[in-house]
Amino acid sequence: MKPMREVFSGLNPHRRALAACLIFGLAVGLLGGFNLQGRASARGDVVVTVNGQDISKEVFYARLEREKGAAVLDQLIMETVIMQAGKREGLAPTEEEIDEKFSLFKANFPDEETYQNVLAQYGVQEEQLIEELHLVTILERLTMKDVVVTDEDVEKYFEENKDKLGQPEQVRASHILVDSEETAKEVLADLEGGADFAAVAAEKSIDPGTKAQGGDLGFFSKTDMVPEFADAAFALEPNQLSGVVKSPYGCHIILVTDRKVAVAATLEDVREQVTETLRREQAKDVNELIRELLKEAKIEAHWEQYRSVEQ
Repeated sequence: MKPMREVFSGLNPHRRALAACLIFGLAVGLLGGFNLQGRASARGDVVVTVNGQDISKEVFYARLEREKGAAVLDQLIMETVIMQAGKREGLAPTEEEIDEKFSLFKANFPDEETYQNVLAQYGVQEEQLIEELHLVTILERLTMKDVVVTDEDVEKYFEENKDKLGQPEQVRASHILVDSEETAKEVLADLEGGADFAAVAAEKSIDPGTKAQGGDLGFFSKTDMVPEFADAAFALEPNQLSGVVKSPYGCHIILVTDRKVAVAATLEDVREQVTETLRREQAKDVNELIRELLKEAKIEAHWEQYRSVEQ
């Protein structure tokens, strides 16, 4: 991953939050439940064998139910009332909408390997991710279904925030990250001696998110990077090499390859963006919405140990 940029740097702030919710929410079980189907081996009744002694799926499931059953049931009830509310209000997303959202989410990973590594790191299956995206989309729509944003609201917000809505000055840069100043000086000497930057980055950089791309970070604004790195990068002209730059991540050699001047925002260019921002600011709190849905639900328990969930 890129050490100085957010994992989901290509997303706008809300989509970045959604992506984080999907990955981290699944990882800690905020929205997801157990999915034990289709996981058994050829010996379907045996989960593992320890020193010749089998642990059966019945024993395994019984322990899971005893220790985690209540929590999983609460999650399943929550998922059910969300899905029911989405259908009732006509806000459930279509399969095409989910496919589009998922494609946008996945596009923010630099490659398939990184994407799969993140899923593996948090123990998430792609099917679970798509299911959670469906739920989160319904929640988004439910929280904003009664929000009204007028043209006057949009114009007022634009006038108050136009400086923030434009595109700031950006540079495109590559870097080589190493763990010591001594190594950085050696790398710098090689580059000043004519070594190819991309080749040196691929060989010596310790940034796994960029070394395969020759150290390329793409375009970024000054606030996207830590100050030490940003100050050095924005002081360079295209095709100019920095000296050794120290940051909390190590020592960098930076090569700026392109620049973009700042562009002022116009109301028509950002109207949709501002409208969406205002809708989200006025949206109902997700936790409050879920509490309301659960309070309104009629829940009947058919297993004695779960009578406490009835209402």
